[in-house]
Amino acid sequence: MPEKSSVEDPSVMSLNWYRGLPTGAAVGLLDRARAADAEMDFSAPHRQSTPASAHCVTAEVRTLLHRWNAPVSSEPQLAAVLTVITTPEQIATIDFTVDPDFRSTGVATAVFEELGNEESESRQWIDSDTTAFLGCAYGSHPAALRLGMRFDAVVIGQRHHLLLPSHRDYGNSRAVSDSARTPAVHIDECREEQRTDTAWDQLRDKRTSPATRIVSNTATVDVDVHNGVGTIRSLTITKPRSAPTGSPLIAAVRSAVDFLWEFGAESIETTVDALDDELFGAFRSAAFQHDRTDILFSRSSNCIESQPK
Repeated sequence: MPEKSSVEDPSVMSLNWYRGLPTGAAVGLLDRARAADAEMDFSAPHRQSTPASAHCVTAEVRTLLHRWNAPVSSEPQLAAVLTVITTPEQIATIDFTVDPDFRSTGVATAVFEELGNEESESRQWIDSDTTAFLGCAYGSHPAALRLGMRFDAVVIGQRHHLLLPSHRDYGNSRAVSDSARTPAVHIDECREEQRTDTAWDQLRDKRTSPATRIVSNTATVDVDVHNGVGTIRSLTITKPRSAPTGSPLIAAVRSAVDFLWEFGAESIETTVDALDDELFGAFRSAAFQHDRTDILFSRSSNCIESQPK
């Protein structure tokens, strides 16, 4: 059995902590939340593992709080799941999901106020040397944005998640009709990505398979395919982007997309920094559609003390 600790007044809310990723009923809650949020894509990607060097703890949040029209229970119900993953660099990523039936009940605010209480027993589950906390509002979820603002988190990044639904959409795109594909010089199978780590990388599942690298005279692109979904993980231009404007970017996108179709992809997705208008335009010219915008928050040390606005 995992080590657990219950805190707070159990008549209102309790946090039951254990080491490792969510298990049992907590996994069921996460699955229900993903199903409810699927259309708007608000949920975090399924995380299957953490780095061996990382410290991971999970809290199952149980409460008697409920909506006015929900059935009343005499026993606290599982309402939310909190996971904190801390790297050796003392950066902690917080994943927090509320069961759809318990949203708008004050559970999220109560949990983060508890974490901000220096005398709370929950604080012993979070490394005291942590220098920063990261959280992501997937799909710019309004409740997640409000929660971040309430606890003085700072927006440190925004990225667009883009989706190319089908080969037909791509075939009718401006990129196919107006630009040439840049031939690949060579293709390397199963290569580890060569990229500069960013704060976004703290959110990635470390079991992600190695990428296939497409190298041309103008760009290096890392891609993979899983269950029919192709992913363009990174795209690096090795020559000036504009000559004429945008053409090397569009050619690199075409090389990646054409390879992924040949590799068995039925649809293709990627992410683009919200400030990179040129790369965003290159993907849009290839019929990629805007799916959602994710917002990355950071909160410095001194934990998550509540300072309501």
